[in-house]
Amino acid sequence: MCQNPESPEENQLAPQAIPVDFETAQAILDIAKKEYEYEADRSKSIDARASTCLSVSAVVFALVANAIKIPKQIDIKPTMILFDLYTGILISLGVTIYFFAKTLVTRQFKRYDVADIAKYSLMRRPAADVIPEIVSTLSLLIKENTSSTDDKVSSYNTGIKALKISILLIGFTMLLTTLLSQ
Repeated sequence: MCQNPESPEENQLAPQAIPVDFETAQAILDIAKKEYEYEADRSKSIDARASTCLSVSAVVFALVANAIKIPKQIDIKPTMILFDLYTGILISLGVTIYFFAKTLVTRQFKRYDVADIAKYSLMRRPAADVIPEIVSTLSLLIKENTSSTDDKVSSYNTGIKALKISILLIGFTMLLTTLLSQ
């Protein structure tokens, strides 16, 4: 079990001087469980969105790479501009794919180790003594998982920005290609 994150003075006084109220401990445990579930749902949601965006980005990357057609013209400047735009699109899509993949491989959500609480010796103790330990462990897991999910959200948001840049470049390239082909 993880130690209670309170100050050492409170840890020393709590078991001896102030008994734990079962109903209060149960209420705190319920709140901690809800927060843990919220963080788990948040992590699953960002993974699902990143997975979808990663798939779409990879398909667009393949389509753009396959569709690169630089018109054969006498003037080299428009051709070089188109080449640069296609290169920019592929780079921005590559960055997009990288950040969406990074979102999916960022530290996985940590779960509570049931083996820690499924011990016979622990089950023989009063609930009011065990619940604070469980709450303490849950609060540490919530803190770790929140940090991990925040990292995922940051990578996902960077991937979305890169995808927006890719879409703008694709649109501009399509417009320029249409104008040059006339």
